[in-house]
Amino acid sequence: MGDGLVSIDLFADVVDRDAPALITGQGSRRWRDLMGLVASSSSSSASARQPLVGDTGEDAVLAVFAALHHGATPVLAHPRWPASMRDAAFSRAGAGRPLSSTQRALLGDDAGTIVFTSGSSGAPRAVLHAWSAHRAGAAGACARMPFGPGDRWLLSLPICHVGGLALIARALHRGGAIALPSPGQSLVEAVVALAPSHVSVVAAQLRTLLSSSAACAVLARAHTILVGGGPTPRSLFDAALAAGLPVRQTWGLTEMGSQVCTSPAGQPSTCGAPLPGRRLRVAADGELIVGGAGRFTAFVDADDVTQPFDDDGGYATGDLGAFVDDGAGGEGLVIVGRKDFRFISGGENIQPEAVAAALADADVSVFVVPVDDVRFGQRPFAFFDDARCRDDDVIVAALRARAAAALPRFMQPVGYARLPMLSGTKPRRADLVAEGQARWNASSSSSPSTTT
Repeated sequence: MGDGLVSIDLFADVVDRDAPALITGQGSRRWRDLMGLVASSSSSSASARQPLVGDTGEDAVLAVFAALHHGATPVLAHPRWPASMRDAAFSRAGAGRPLSSTQRALLGDDAGTIVFTSGSSGAPRAVLHAWSAHRAGAAGACARMPFGPGDRWLLSLPICHVGGLALIARALHRGGAIALPSPGQSLVEAVVALAPSHVSVVAAQLRTLLSSSAACAVLARAHTILVGGGPTPRSLFDAALAAGLPVRQTWGLTEMGSQVCTSPAGQPSTCGAPLPGRRLRVAADGELIVGGAGRFTAFVDADDVTQPFDDDGGYATGDLGAFVDDGAGGEGLVIVGRKDFRFISGGENIQPEAVAAALADADVSVFVVPVDDVRFGQRPFAFFDDARCRDDDVIVAALRARAAAALPRFMQPVGYARLPMLSGTKPRRADLVAEGQARWNASSSSSPSTTT
């Protein structure tokens, strides 16, 4: 170990140290070699909050291993954040300084990590996890999705996301390998070149993979394709199943170290049941309350901490959901939407995720936000992205027809626009609300219109 206060052994659970640990297009690195490289590495002093840019490259992965080994706390920023946003996030997390006495006391003898929430509804929050929480989360995940020597999980999400960081913990759980894309390599190219047995994707990435027959041929032989990070249309899952892909739907959050619920392979009609060690209950208003394995330690604001837990250690997620029949003799979780995204239009409650789900399909993703309206208070506005790169007018006409057939009048969007390019892998809701409002204000009529 390093010279720090922590006393974890990162590699204690790796069962075959001659098995591959990291796999790239140029070859592989064994666990034994990785351990030697980490042991000889340098890192920030013990208990320091070490700022790192968490991409999908080998250097970033090795930096996280080294930081944890030496007792530092990696603070992981998104590689696509502009410098001002990255610097503000590092400042919020106290990066570059030792953990405060309060933060150190919360971790005890454990190592820690700091990642940021997506920031889709505001400024990203700094989330402190104990490494033991990542380990417990990995154990629960691997109980449902075995991952060990001989397997390779593609690092398709940057390690600044908890879904990418969780992959490091899963690899350490029993010694599965992390497959690393080459710099500049597309997702399809990485899948074809590295032939992963496991891969985690969001809906947009799954659309991309389905557009490639070569990628589908590789993934049809995979063990697990984990799909999460936001709503996924049933039609997209149906397309994946028709292609023979072993897709699983999952729901999780940064504050729980990634997964909470995951469906069996090939049964993505729901998000499945909670993984071992997770606690999940549905409050009277439908809000999901989580706890147990993987739960974060605290939100960090410079040297201060906030622990927003109830008397049972539960954390109110802000997500709304319910358990329903999964069609296979059990119950699985379905996500209704965000509690704080719901709005009222002319006296009617609108859940924007429900509007988006009615409009999206296997090719088109949809994000719905409220825009202020003099007559109705607020009305829905839809942004779309099309995997087939068709003309905007073609997409809008199809979305209008679908809305008219599937939604009551008050839920039909008043305008449509192509999703603007934004930083990060998720659109920031505040940016979409502002963009939608500007387009709606500029519209010449309050009737449903194309605003592209």
